[in-house]
Amino acid sequence: MKILIKISAVLVFIILILFLIAEGVYRYRESKMLQSEKFFFKQQFQTHKNTVFTKSYGNLLLVLDPYLVYKNKPNYSHGKMHINGHGFRGGEINLKKPKDTIRVIITGGSAAFNTGIDDDNNTFESILERKLNEIAKTSGKKAEVINAAVIAYTSYQEMIYVILTLCDYQPDLVINFTGWNDYMNSRIVPSHNSYQQMIHSEFEAFLDRLPWESLLSYSAFYRNLRLRQKVYFANLNDEQIRGIAGEFCINMIKENLVLKAKGIKHIVILQPELSFKKNLSRNEKETVTLGMYRDHETISKYYQLAMDCMKNQKTGANIVAYDFSGIFSDTKEEIFSMPHDTVHINETGTKIIADEIFKRIIDLHLFDLSPVSE
Repeated sequence: MKILIKISAVLVFIILILFLIAEGVYRYRESKMLQSEKFFFKQQFQTHKNTVFTKSYGNLLLVLDPYLVYKNKPNYSHGKMHINGHGFRGGEINLKKPKDTIRVIITGGSAAFNTGIDDDNNTFESILERKLNEIAKTSGKKAEVINAAVIAYTSYQEMIYVILTLCDYQPDLVINFTGWNDYMNSRIVPSHNSYQQMIHSEFEAFLDRLPWESLLSYSAFYRNLRLRQKVYFANLNDEQIRGIAGEFCINMIKENLVLKAKGIKHIVILQPELSFKKNLSRNEKETVTLGMYRDHETISKYYQLAMDCMKNQKTGANIVAYDFSGIFSDTKEEIFSMPHDTVHINETGTKIIADEIFKRIIDLHLFDLSPVSE
């Protein structure tokens, strides 16, 4: 009996030591993540009456919408991140476009929203606006770039949003900074073929029932268990990839035809992705090695098919499309700073994106920016 007690005590001691080691490792990893992950928008879903209906209590508020499923909650701020009265990220604007104003609306998902950038002034939309204004002021005009992106939006939601709402703001140009969410959402399959388990697994339910769950939440090791991936990512065959690219292309064509009829110019940009970058920082290498999006060949096919479809369509649409997937290919600086994240970029990246969009707007001669004659 004494031997059994001693063995049990030794096992408990070993388990305790292993737990403390694991706790130390995960606390160190969390501290590194907080250093490199400058700002991440964790969302909270609400109704229009401010009733929270999810377990997530984040710093980005989303409200239900009958056509879009959800959208940004208007009139909300968190630190230097502001959602104005129209539900757009940034400062207040007028519904009616001011006289002598060039209005650009950019829509998309979290990459266009600039998840990872905590200050509105450092989003690529804000930087682009400043660059356009440097030229516009010589012609006596003003440029206005509106960030109308909503996290996790796909081309379906973007198309509906543009047609039903954003056209009312009288934009001169609409830019869809998009593509990745359509591809990734098509690959998500519930574990054990159960949607309920994807949202709230049996293991999570068990943890919720623990009487000391609130105390356990102070443990980094425990928090890691709660954050473990609960969905699998399916491998896509060529036919499925063509189908996803085709649906994306159709949505952009529909949106373009409406914009064309209203005299609004339209650009589609396929957003950057880490696997296309050649010069990787230490953090970026770790993301490529350990991340869950290691499928460069598949996403390359998807992007190429989407580009080919938009360029070769014969519907009467006039889509100007650019593939930015490899825009950071030769960039030596770290761009994808958020741990295990292949699409959200840092402030170095937003400056490059703003520069590249600016160059294309100027090269296309979309606006009359000629200086006012004396």
